[in-house]
Amino acid sequence: MKTSIRACLSCGSRNLDFTPGNGMVANTYFGIGPVAGIAICKDCGMRGGPIEFEKEEDYEAFLEHLKTLKREQRKKEGYKKR
Repeated sequence: MKTSIRACLSCGSRNLDFTPGNGMVANTYFGIGPVAGIAICKDCGMRGGPIEFEKEEDYEAFLEHLKTLKREQRKKEGYKKR
């Protein structure tokens, strides 16, 4: 059985808490099925589905991408202040 790395889509943290499903049924792209619950990031508070990676190097690449996005956002915010 393959283990996957689950991380917060917003900040990349692995520090997630999972809530159980509540018995609700949802219509999704794949059809109708039970809602499995949500992940809550203990670091940034984001609620929703985590992003999953099969390889550590893919997770590391995602973290680097997040850092790049945050740097670009800070640059844009800096230009707005002037």
